Amino acid sequence: MKIKGTLWATFVGAAVAAGVAFVGCGTTNNVDTGGGTSRVGQSCTRTFDCASGLVCLENVCFAAAPVVEAGVSDGGDAGMTSSGPHLGLLKESCQTSRDCQAPLECLGNSCQVVSYNLTSTGKSCSGECNAAADCCELPVGFSPSVQEWFSFNDGGFETVHFLQQSSSVRCEDLLAFVGGDATVCNATTFSQQGVAEGCFYYNAYCKCAASTWACNNNACSYTAPCTTSSNTAGGCPSETRTGRALGATCNMPGGAATGTCQAGCTTAADCSNTFPSGSGHECSQSDAGTGDCTCYQSACYFKCTKDIDCASGSTCDATTSLCKKSGCTTAADCVQSTGNARAQCNAGACQIACSTDIECPTAPSTICSGGFCTAAGCSSDANCTSGTHLFCVTATSTTYASAVTN
Repeated sequence: MKIKGTLWATFVGAAVAAGVAFVGCGTTNNVDTGGGTSRVGQSCTRTFDCASGLVCLENVCFAAAPVVEAGVSDGGDAGMTSSGPHLGLLKESCQTSRDCQAPLECLGNSCQVVSYNLTSTGKSCSGECNAAADCCELPVGFSPSVQEWFSFNDGGFETVHFLQQSSSVRCEDLLAFVGGDATVCNATTFSQQGVAEGCFYYNAYCKCAASTWACNNNACSYTAPCTTSSNTAGGCPSETRTGRALGATCNMPGGAATGTCQAGCTTAADCSNTFPSGSGHECSQSDAGTGDCTCYQSACYFKCTKDIDCASGSTCDATTSLCKKSGCTTAADCVQSTGNARAQCNAGACQIACSTDIECPTAPSTICSGGFCTAAGCSSDANCTSGTHLFCVTATSTTYASAVTN
């Protein structure tokens, strides 16, 4: 009986050992492709919970795109090597950051970008030009104010020309409108008012001379000589290529034959209601005479002398006599004004405290720099990709506004 018992125990032990070896082999294979059994559409907490060939996205198993490793042919499994457990890609489900591919980290059970490794440039996509040639372009959404402009004798036939009002008028349309010959616009006088207006727009925005525009501080200004303050030959344009308003006034001092288009003021005495102001408030010539106006960066503003002259939340800047946003003094001020519990008062300005980029409300356009969310800014013109073509220039840090009373 002892011999039989010993033989039986030996047989059982060998069987158990063989079973362990079999199970161990199966586990090794699962490490390569996923150890789970969840099928497509079934729940998971990470990709490893899904069956082979599936990935875990938002806690549900989905089919993954096939991946062919370098050196592996379509002829079979020859040459394939084990790459270990699948690490989560962007937005794949996870339990810890170890489930995600670097530099992703596990946040809210999803692999996310935490740091974009960017440095604030201090620039913004706000430049209208880098050179005068950049200003020679029809304004965005350009549309003439009238549809039928003129008729003229074309080879013995009276022809009526139309420029249909639309938001897609181009230089080719203007050229066709004046008869298809740009030399017509070289004249100094015109027999038809329509030709004069069409040529004005064509010369101002399409056939620009070297002296038609200038680029100062990355802003366009019209520099061609003028004889009238209207949108006709010898006139002044009312807007730049980006749609920024210009003062369409021809300044002809002392009865001179020609003048210059004054796009803004140079002194307080220049301010009138034909010039765009800084914040919607306009200074009339009579206001300028009483000393209520000031000229700052070619725009007219109502002056302030004390904080109460400015709108709520602004103070009067003693250097410019203009209103600017009030600085903060406590974190409580910033939490209330921004509605963000992480807001802090940093050097007189409200900023969101952070330790990683993902904590910034609009990452990656804002990044965590020096412990606070800061605008990432642009690094080149190639970063300015939306809307009107703009240039990457040094951002203006302070914005001023007119006084609301004085």
